[in-house]
Amino acid sequence: MINPKPTNQLLKPIVETYAKRLRSHGPNAKGVLWRNQEWQLKRYSILLKAINIHDPLETIKIADFGCGYGALWDYLSTLHFFDNVSYIGYDVCPEMIVSCRNRIINPKASFIHSCNVTEDADYIFASGTYNLKASAENSNWWTYVTTSIEQIWSKTRKTLGFNMLRIDCGTHFDSLYYANPHTIYNFCYDRLSHKLEYLTNHPLPDMTFFVHR
Repeated sequence: MINPKPTNQLLKPIVETYAKRLRSHGPNAKGVLWRNQEWQLKRYSILLKAINIHDPLETIKIADFGCGYGALWDYLSTLHFFDNVSYIGYDVCPEMIVSCRNRIINPKASFIHSCNVTEDADYIFASGTYNLKASAENSNWWTYVTTSIEQIWSKTRKTLGFNMLRIDCGTHFDSLYYANPHTIYNFCYDRLSHKLEYLTNHPLPDMTFFVHR
């Protein structure tokens, strides 16, 4: 479990950035610093390949860590297995959670303000969650990222899927975190599971990892 006090200090500039974006742009791709909706949906389509739709589970419980305004829920609602989905969205930005609760009224969806995943889920996804580091030093951000991934892995029953910006993606911005795929792979292999998948998401500037039980 991540200690909230020091984590809140690290994440404070990020929370403030997202709150400001939400106020300026509303609940859409720009409001969560995505380049556009097309790329946002492409990321979701990649992540959701992890779900085994033939699984005998009556309900597929999904956790969305860093849910923003709830766009993954919107995307899930268009898929044929949506009737079997139970969803929890987590975010560190309270304004995002309020926006989700006001916008999405469905008994299968709930939203929690937290820097941790608090309930076990079959599949946990984190899309863009670790990209914005604001003014944090890379070393401090890496410590946060690995601690956070270990925490959400502890709540994963089947598969954890997350994406991060690739260090070789081209133009870099000081406020964003770019990861070495080999470093991420080795971390997951050593600390989480030997059952791994790694995808480069060209033309997107990021990469996706699936960690399986």
